[in-house]
Amino acid sequence: MPNITTVVLYSAFTAVATGLGVIPLLFAKAIPTRLMSLATALASGLLLAAAFELIDKGATVNTATTLIGIIVGLALITLSRK
Repeated sequence: MPNITTVVLYSAFTAVATGLGVIPLLFAKAIPTRLMSLATALASGLLLAAAFELIDKGATVNTATTLIGIIVGLALITLSRK
């Protein structure tokens, strides 16, 4: 089981990589709607697959905690949309 330092370092690396990934968009004048739709669909599919993988892994480790996490996550998403 990874320690907290490893998790924080990997999370920070992921955050930096995400931030660097947006740099090319700073130089784009306009992005075609079709390309933006395709990129959004691809990102949504990848995130959905990752979420299901995490839920599956979490359910095998601790089902109750996983369910609580899902409920809290859905509640936060609902609150942020309002």
